[in-house]
Amino acid sequence: MLRPGKSLLSLKPIGNSSLDVRAVSNERLNDKLYLLVNSNHEIATSQLKTSDIDQESNIESKIQIIYSDESSNDAEIKLYRKRWIILLIFSSISLLSAFNWIEYNIVQDVVIFYYNQSLPDDPVKKIDAVNWFSMVYMLCYIPLVFPAMFLLERKGLKLSCSIGAFLTLAGSIIKCFAVDQNLFYLAMTAQTICAIGQAFTLGIPARLSALWFGPNEIGLATSIGVFGNQLGTAIGFVVPPHLVQKKDPIDVIEKNFYYILISVAVVCAIFFVLSIICMIFVLIHLRSFHSKKFFLYLIKIYQLAIK
Repeated sequence: MLRPGKSLLSLKPIGNSSLDVRAVSNERLNDKLYLLVNSNHEIATSQLKTSDIDQESNIESKIQIIYSDESSNDAEIKLYRKRWIILLIFSSISLLSAFNWIEYNIVQDVVIFYYNQSLPDDPVKKIDAVNWFSMVYMLCYIPLVFPAMFLLERKGLKLSCSIGAFLTLAGSIIKCFAVDQNLFYLAMTAQTICAIGQAFTLGIPARLSALWFGPNEIGLATSIGVFGNQLGTAIGFVVPPHLVQKKDPIDVIEKNFYYILISVAVVCAIFFVLSIICMIFVLIHLRSFHSKKFFLYLIKIYQLAIK
């Protein structure tokens, strides 16, 4: 049991770094252990000093370990080879999102011809309706950019990228079921889902490069991340016009739409699964890293504190 009162243990490993252990006891409560870590550096127990602080009876029984590092600017940043795989997965998701954005509008005349039965009768309104396949991306991005950035800041890259990949996959799958002359509005619903997904991916390149890459690689990593989106747009300008043409019969147009949409959905599914696998491996790595680095120190410090 801890003695009533509060004791302070200070470990000074390297430079100005410090690890403070504060033990507060209350006979009515069980002892609890809290670890508040603000740095990832090794802790060397070369210097150890204790001091007593006045008793505070109204505080729960607990041990607080507070590690602060004032010399982190001089620490060497460790880079992992998997950062390029993560960048490739993100760039591919961004590519697919951009392809989904332009795949209908680049063959506007074919879309109007194929979905003619479920479009307005006015020719101008038909064109406007098809144009919304593209404009819905801009419309969704304006209100969603702030919650998407908030989620990216608070929850990190893994969740934001996974949400964007999942919504892109969901929209791509729904598009496959919308290949019917009377299902224009279902296709628009699927396009809207893809547009919502893009709001969660457009802000990722800069943060991904800042967190996973070294100072000399940030520009290159950001460029690659943005290039994926531009490449997807370029592919969207080239592929659909070659496969879907207005001169073809309706059944051929429908078959070619299936080819495009099913292929995109399959590729989206592959990269969504890869993003989930990547997220799991990163979580396992972080958990293993923290447990190996701090668990032994927790045990030693706890033993010192309860003596």
